[in-house]
Amino acid sequence: MKKTSLIIIALLIMSICNSYLQIVLTFSEKEVELNSDILWVFMFGLLVAWWCQIDARLHHANKGFDFGFIVYIFWPVMVPYYVLSTRGIEGILVVFGFIALYSLPIVSSLIAWTYFT
Repeated sequence: MKKTSLIIIALLIMSICNSYLQIVLTFSEKEVELNSDILWVFMFGLLVAWWCQIDARLHHANKGFDFGFIVYIFWPVMVPYYVLSTRGIEGILVVFGFIALYSLPIVSSLIAWTYFT
């Protein structure tokens, strides 16, 4: 299994676990702690930057020495740029996948709060 696949699986597992946490806290009418949200954003950005760096090596896209750091700091802008520049129009699906993984906990919590409380 490739490293990029393992990183995507780790992102998926983290997203599902965070969704479960948010739904449980929604049902118990508690708020998510700020530390949990900060950890989610930090780990998501870190894994996405790591994925981009490994993927750039696999596609022989020489983006420079500090590419991983720049992707980590500006990932909402850099990931779509990188994916579209390496994959073309098909990269839109990858971008939507990352957006879906990032927003899954929030959306699932809102759905649980709207329909089940």
